Parts: sequence; C-alpha cells; structure tokens
Amino acid sequence: MINLKYFPKLYRYVVSLNKIRKDELINFDGVTVFTSLDILKQREINDLEKIKILKLISYQSIILNHLKFNKPTVNQLLNIFKYEENLLEELSFCIQDYLIEYKIIFNDKSRLIKFISYFKRNKKKQKKLSSKKNNLYILVGSPCSRKSTWVKEQNKEFVVLNKDSCVEQVGRKYGKNNYDDSYTLMFRDKSVKKEIKRLEDIQVETALKSFDKDIVIDNPNLKTKNRKEWIDLFKNTHCVKVIVFLVPFKKLIECSDIRSKEIQKSISEKGIISKLKTFKYPILSEGIDTVENIFY
Repeated sequence: MINLKYFPKLYRYVVSLNKIRKDELINFDGVTVFTSLDILKQREINDLEKIKILKLISYQSIILNHLKFNKPTVNQLLNIFKYEENLLEELSFCIQDYLIEYKIIFNDKSRLIKFISYFKRNKKKQKKLSSKKNNLYILVGSPCSRKSTWVKEQNKEFVVLNKDSCVEQVGRKYGKNNYDDSYTLMFRDKSVKKEIKRLEDIQVETALKSFDKDIVIDNPNLKTKNRKEWIDLFKNTHCVKVIVFLVPFKKLIECSDIRSKEIQKSISEKGIISKLKTFKYPILSEGIDTVENIFY
C-alpha cells in the first residue's frame, strides 16, 4: 500500500503552483502529474512509489465521476483497470482521503463505502506475456521531454513515425528552414497541410509493411485515444511497449525556451499546459504489453 501521507500534500502544492481553485483541480489531472514530479524529486520516495502516486493523480477524476454520477459504472471501471486492480484499491483510499481533506460531500455516501469495500475484495488478473518477435514502441511525453533524443541514443534500426519530421520536410520544400516557420505555413496554406498529411500516411503505410522490424511512434501520444490508434494498427504483428518520459514541469518550460532559441522549435508554457491536460497515464488494459518509465 502506498504511503498516503504524500497525497494531500501533492494537491496543496499543485494548487499553489497553478493558482487554481481546489474544486477545479480535477480538470488538471494531466498537468498535475508533471507538476507533482517537481515535489516528488525533493522527497525520499523510490521510483515505484512515485509511479503509483502519479497514476493515482492521473485517474482520480474518473473515480470522482463514478462516485458522483456512477459514470463510469463498476463494470466499466473493472475493464479500465484490468490487470491493475490493485490501483483501484489504492484509489479508493486516496479518494476517501481527498474528500476529507477538501470537505467534499456526496449525497450518496453509500456509493463511496461500496466502492472501497468492493475493490478491497477484487482479485488481480495477470496479463500474459507477448511472444511476438518485434516491438512497437509508443513514446509518451510532452514536447521537450527528450523522446527523439531517446530514439537517437538506442543505436538500433527502427521504422520511426514522427509528425514533426513531416512538417519540417514539407516546409523545406517551400524554403522554410525551421519547424516554427513550417508549422505556421501549414496553418496558413491548406494545400501544404494536405501535403503533410499525405507524407504522414506514407509513413504509416511503410510501417504497416514492416512487420519484421521494430517501430517507434515518436509523437506525444498523451491521450489514451491516440495510443489506441497505434495499438489497433500493430497489435497483431508487434509486442506493444510504451515508454513514458517523466520530465518535471519546470524542466519542460526551461527546455522549451532553450529549444526555441537554438533550433526555432517553440511551444509556449500555455501550449505545454494545454497538451498535458490531455494526459492519461498508460495502463495495460489499453492493449499494452509493457510500460517503462524514464525519470529525468
């Protein structure tokens, strides 16, 4: 069981950092994960416990919606947390602590009691290991989280799918020498946008023919929906491995400033926050075989 004494402290920290009201916090689950990394680095907590805390933060709004509206239902929760049922038990205690901390009251208190008692009894299912020879690596992380750097450092032959490279490649055709100028051109010219989309489609078609090679999806892939699109395409031919790049929020902002000056590839703090708000921590029920976490 996770040490719950850290959980309310994390929320107080994030509230003060983001200057948002307590009742708005659940709308910032994804942002909270990355801002929490700043405070977790200052605590004597091992990586396994950090990951548990980050998962709890990422999924607490789903549990609150269940308690408030019974959406998702118990059966839907079981499907979402298949193979990670212990996370549901952890969530039940953390949510109870959260409700007490912020004095949130539900009309149907019995639902919380049932939720806690039910998932305490729930048995964990084991996911079978994949026997597929080749791997699909889905990289998950904000811009400026060193995903592309990781690809270069592997010294392996991959088929790499990367949307930014398509933007830059088409931009060079029109005399644009950096990502920012190419990105601006894409939004000003619909024909250029279509050209970039065609290049992305060619990347996917090439990857689909590469059933005997390892494939890397070098995009943010922060949303469950985005990851599902890739998993559905390659799950029959490749072992699905997700790598989560856990870079503290402050470092993301610092890296963005440096990258903007050095290679003219910029994203504002507001833009990073907007992307992080969509983040859901990858879990095995998505069709993932393994999840690796890289802390920076």
